[in-house]
Amino acid sequence: MIAEYMDESLVLLKRQMCWTLDDIVYFEPGFQVKTDVPDHPTTDIRHAQLRKWNNVDVILYQHFSKVLWKRIHELGPVFQEEVAEFRRKNAAVRGYCLRERDGRRRRHRDDGEPAGDGRAPPVDSQLCEKIDTPVSEYSNLLRSRPDHYLRNEL
Repeated sequence: MIAEYMDESLVLLKRQMCWTLDDIVYFEPGFQVKTDVPDHPTTDIRHAQLRKWNNVDVILYQHFSKVLWKRIHELGPVFQEEVAEFRRKNAAVRGYCLRERDGRRRRHRDDGEPAGDGRAPPVDSQLCEKIDTPVSEYSNLLRSRPDHYLRNEL
């Protein structure tokens, strides 16, 4: 997983784990972490020091970044289309769940029709609950799933 390419990383993970787009949808509630550390511009010298101190991290990052992009290039345009589909789904879910959470839920039909403007894909009403599930609880749910997929593949 490369944070700067989270969507691409998640779509690759989805493919490897035989998950659906709903399994990887995410949104950040929009909070900022306050810190007492002053924000100083990083000089070239400071940047070099940080790279030296974190050399192993840099090596790991570079390796997995290369692996990620090699795999993405191997998969070609189909993968890029899948990432675009994921981004559309993620944006629709984010908007829907935030409206629901804020109590400003727009009319949503459960018969598979899109909500509101007709551009967003339909959102499973249980998906917002899944997104709000605490990380530890959701991790346990995901850990229990590979056996299910393995049985279906065999």
